[in-house]
Amino acid sequence: MKEYWNKFKEFRKDPKKRSISLLIVYGIFFIFVIIYVRSYKPAPPIESNNNQSIIKDSINAVTSYEYNYDIIKDNTIINISGTHYENKDIFKIDSDNYNVKDNYIYSTLDDNKTIEFPLDRLNYNNIEKLLNNFDYNYKIEYKNGQIKYDYIVSNKDYSTYYQEENNNEGNVYIITVKSDYINKIEIDLSEYYKINNYKITIQYTNINNISNIENK
Repeated sequence: MKEYWNKFKEFRKDPKKRSISLLIVYGIFFIFVIIYVRSYKPAPPIESNNNQSIIKDSINAVTSYEYNYDIIKDNTIINISGTHYENKDIFKIDSDNYNVKDNYIYSTLDDNKTIEFPLDRLNYNNIEKLLNNFDYNYKIEYKNGQIKYDYIVSNKDYSTYYQEENNNEGNVYIITVKSDYINKIEIDLSEYYKINNYKITIQYTNINNISNIENK
């Protein structure tokens, strides 16, 4: 061991050999650096909240459901029941005096007598967009997991949302019950249209639980 140490000291005294040894040390160092750089794999980027929101929206997207609409205007009561599946609807109106034309309900006895509420506004996704645009007045949480929300929307804000003209004073009153999805919703439009009684009750069932619909 002592013999090797003496040779090393002699080697270090020779400037030329010392330069060679430094080159070897630097060469080994750079080789390790190159190997590390080539083998390094950066951690995958953390997904932003926007991406998580898109994934969440796609999971909760509603493409099918069964529905039941009760529309009360003054003394007129109309019930519409049907099934929605991927932008296709099959429904029936429990009244021989009314039918649907250009998205509105018309009286078969008088074409000028209509229910002013456009039917596409009762579509589940359109209802959800409406509710997401306003803050609820209060909510009640139940032990079975359901939550009831109460909304009071001014006529002005409601008409602005739908980009339509309405100068009536008052509010639109909305109550909705939901768990994972909206199950029931009540809309009181009496003050909006200045009618003594104008209410719509909607029930959604079998949400995202329909595989196909067809009529013959």
